[in-house]
Amino acid sequence: MANVKDTPSKSAANAGKQAAPVQQPHGSHPNHAQGLSSAGHPLMTVAVRIRPLSGKEAAAGHRPVVAAESNTVASIAKLERTGAVLQSEKGQMHAYEFDRVFGEDASNEEVYRETAKRLVPKVLDGINCTIFAYGATGAGKTHSIMGNDSDPGMMPRSMIDLFEAIEDSDDPSAFSVKVSYMEGALISVQLVLVQTLK
Repeated sequence: MANVKDTPSKSAANAGKQAAPVQQPHGSHPNHAQGLSSAGHPLMTVAVRIRPLSGKEAAAGHRPVVAAESNTVASIAKLERTGAVLQSEKGQMHAYEFDRVFGEDASNEEVYRETAKRLVPKVLDGINCTIFAYGATGAGKTHSIMGNDSDPGMMPRSMIDLFEAIEDSDDPSAFSVKVSYMEGALISVQLVLVQTLK
């Protein structure tokens, strides 16, 4: 958002007076231009989770090419092709920075705690929140979102926290919860779940 300065009015009637300050549009805040909420928290978090090789991939002799260099940097190695002649065929390493990077050994609990858990109080304040998992088929999206009995994913963990917080509130009957779970593939979006709970 552009900064707007107060400037003296040019009309004779207002000579020497300051013009009224320009108001921010309704619902906007100076932090929003910097990607922050009015409280100074990020409006969006981009996290990357690195999936370990499957048993089938390991048995076939595949090696990982993506690694967590730190909790905010992921590297992708382009392996050198045997007999490489062209520069594009030689090995290269590229590093990318994100808000959070989770390595192969990260649990669903850790991923939830450091990404989606902070959204639960915002939902209780009436703010719409979205968790968007993106990746190729087999990348681990369903595991991160749904998980399994021994390591539940973001959806069951957030529902548990949400309903526990409602139950602990002063007036649990004041809440109405709507949940949508959509899955997109290629150019179609399928509504997997629509449920209203009161």
